[in-house]
Amino acid sequence: MSQRWMLCLWLFVAYFLTGYLGLSLPAVGTQITLIWLPTGIAVACLYRWGYQFWPTVTIASVSLDVASGVPVVTALAIAVGNTLAPVLAAWLLHRIKFQSTLRRWQDIVLLAIAAPLGMLISATIGILMIKFFGGTFGNEIVAWLCWWIGDSLGVIIAAPLVLSASKAEFVRIRRRWVELALWFALTLTVTWGVFVFNDNVGEPALALAFVPLPLIAWATLRFGATGTSLAIVLLSTVAAWGTANQTGMFYRAQPIEQLLLLAAYIATAITLGWLISSLHFAQVKAIDIQLILEEALREASMGVLLTDSERHVTYVNAGFTRLTGFTEREMIGKRLGKTGEMDAKDADPLSSESLELDINAAGNIDAEFLDRRKDGTDFWNAVIVMPLSSSHGDQDGFLCIQRDVTIRKVAELAMCQSESRLQTILNLEPECVKILDSEGRLMEMNPAGLAMIQAESLDQVAGACMAEMIAESHRAMFYHMHRQVLAGASVTYEFPAYTLDGRQLWLESHAVPYRDNEGRIIGQLAVTRDMTQRKIAENELRASDARYRQLFDSNPQPMWVYDLETLAFLAVNGAAIQHYGYTREEFLAMTIKDIRPPEDIPALLESIKHIPAGIDKAGIWRHRLRSGALINVEITSHSLHLDGRLADLVLAIDITERLRIEERLRTSLSEKTAMLKEIHHRVKNNLQIIMSLLNLQAGQTGDLAALGVLRESQNRVRSMSLVHETLYQSENLARIDMRDYLDSLVKYLFRSYGVDSSRIQIRIDIDDLSLDLHQAIPFGLIINELISNSLKYAFPGNRSGEISIQQRSIREHFHTFVIADDGIGLPEPLNLKALRTLGLQLVHDLIQQLLGTLTVVESPQLQFSISFPMDVQQEMTA
Repeated sequence: MSQRWMLCLWLFVAYFLTGYLGLSLPAVGTQITLIWLPTGIAVACLYRWGYQFWPTVTIASVSLDVASGVPVVTALAIAVGNTLAPVLAAWLLHRIKFQSTLRRWQDIVLLAIAAPLGMLISATIGILMIKFFGGTFGNEIVAWLCWWIGDSLGVIIAAPLVLSASKAEFVRIRRRWVELALWFALTLTVTWGVFVFNDNVGEPALALAFVPLPLIAWATLRFGATGTSLAIVLLSTVAAWGTANQTGMFYRAQPIEQLLLLAAYIATAITLGWLISSLHFAQVKAIDIQLILEEALREASMGVLLTDSERHVTYVNAGFTRLTGFTEREMIGKRLGKTGEMDAKDADPLSSESLELDINAAGNIDAEFLDRRKDGTDFWNAVIVMPLSSSHGDQDGFLCIQRDVTIRKVAELAMCQSESRLQTILNLEPECVKILDSEGRLMEMNPAGLAMIQAESLDQVAGACMAEMIAESHRAMFYHMHRQVLAGASVTYEFPAYTLDGRQLWLESHAVPYRDNEGRIIGQLAVTRDMTQRKIAENELRASDARYRQLFDSNPQPMWVYDLETLAFLAVNGAAIQHYGYTREEFLAMTIKDIRPPEDIPALLESIKHIPAGIDKAGIWRHRLRSGALINVEITSHSLHLDGRLADLVLAIDITERLRIEERLRTSLSEKTAMLKEIHHRVKNNLQIIMSLLNLQAGQTGDLAALGVLRESQNRVRSMSLVHETLYQSENLARIDMRDYLDSLVKYLFRSYGVDSSRIQIRIDIDDLSLDLHQAIPFGLIINELISNSLKYAFPGNRSGEISIQQRSIREHFHTFVIADDGIGLPEPLNLKALRTLGLQLVHDLIQQLLGTLTVVESPQLQFSISFPMDVQQEMTA
């Protein structure tokens, strides 16, 4: 059978038997007893073994009630309270830090608090269930109070016995089994005689109740906590038995009075028993501590001396004799101090005037001074003196602890001298010198190091973990190096670190083991140099080299580097290997002369003669491929120093095909230019023929109106012919210079209409402006119509005036022209939406063709403002 089932069986049997005994001690009816020990057993078991034993408590409660004649349903209901109450009490004991050893009086107080709180549940549920299932009580409040007090007393009485029980306790009690049997027999006899056989019922016999109390003290002093618990259980049970059977001094007709008297008595017995127990345990503990201290003092290597308030020696240990040479017999009774029987040569720790002043002023001293032994030899004595005071604050004497620190003081003196010399060297050292302990914390750092990390003093960084100053990416490396140093190695490593103001440094540290006076490695001694500037330069150089190498290797055009002295190739990129057909090994075994035609080598040698570093050169040369074919390449080179020698970095672009294409383009362009000139020439000739036909037609008609129409048509044809004539004579076949064109057009119109240029002046104010063919012809026709109208109608008779053509810029990408005259103006307002004359309709249509606008202003002079985009074809396409 497992241990768990054994514990369940034990709990069931103990609960059932003590419950059966409790039911024989009724206070009210048959279910409410004077004391209920099963609850105490349940609380103790749940506290010690765990809450998982609650089903056993429930089963035992139901079995007990059913066995005593209670209906099963009522028994189940009562068992709920009998289970919840111990669980709550055990939970409270865990929460309030109760100690089951019961060696403190506080533990009994905590038990006395938890028990009544937990038993509120059992008393309340029990009374309610009995009442609900048909039970009757004379007074429910009295019944509830009796139930609650009985359960609470059961916990306080029975729980300590179960809690204090252990194998060690049973072994200790078993050694005194004869005395235990005698005590048990005597206690049972006395309590039975006082509470059962005693016929003196009532108050006059109350004094007899105190007769058994000394037996509790006997059990406590001889059998410990178990004896105390056993005595209280036995005394309480017999007292409750006699009271329930109407004997003894606690029996009363009123159940509540009887219960309160019994409860008060049991509480008195419990208080007495556990008070004696706590005092006994305190005394035993004090004796044990005293024995341990006495043994420690005897074996201690330090000297210990005690005096009374008058400084008379009352105790010295063996360590004091070994330290000073004075025996206990020589020291006991001697008075210490400068006015006593011993002077400073007699190992008197209190003889120094300064020490005495320190004691009087501060109470405690801790000092080291040169002292003398009994044999006359000197030694350094480390003394701790503490006044001993009574509980009332009176001084009872002094405790003096002494130890020999001569070796340490001599070593410290030598170390101070060595450290002084070392500190001088460190202060003059321009590099950072630091000492780290075994954990990597900073112990020492010279001024140069403090300045390096921007610390004002050592106190600002002393004790700081060096790893926290190092960049996180290098902390693992630092710890690895630190472990190697602690293992005895000397290491050099680089790492990024941060100053106190957040600036990053690159440091190089050379670390060696740092040893104590006994040669043990206790840390590292490191010399650290600031490598920030060198690191920055290295990083920039690597980055620059990587960038240029990447550009060199990834360039799609052939590139190489060759020595300007030997002309040998030093490096080539992949494009050169692919384009020229040589392997990299073949290239590096060749010189620059090997890829040039023999006839070009003298020019090559002349071009590279006396070239200093930093010179850029460019030119077109012929190169020979591995296949033997010659190509034309455009060379761009830059001379530079490379590894101590002058070299040339070359970019070669194969322009063989480009030169062939350029030649073909030049030939084609020449042919097209000739063809376009011929076209413009023929168009101009055709327009001249049209003009001649119009002129012949005009010569054969006598109608003045028809003659005017023919002249206007002739002028319009002339404006278009003039465009082609201008293009034919121009070097630029795509655009027309409008200043020359307008000047020729206006002169022609003046001649055509027979206008005297001295009477009507023409002013052309146009910037250097050129238009393409698509714009020039419509624009020329518009100018032809507007100037013709001014010449015909603006200046009747011999009226003089001025006609102007001005270019104005209103907004970007637009041409704006104003054609104005200071003649007589229009005979009536001009309606641009209903034009009657052919010329103005033609102007309107041509402006729309140019995607432009026309604005007419009639005062103070007639002005036609024309605006159109600079690139009509692009606007039309959009």
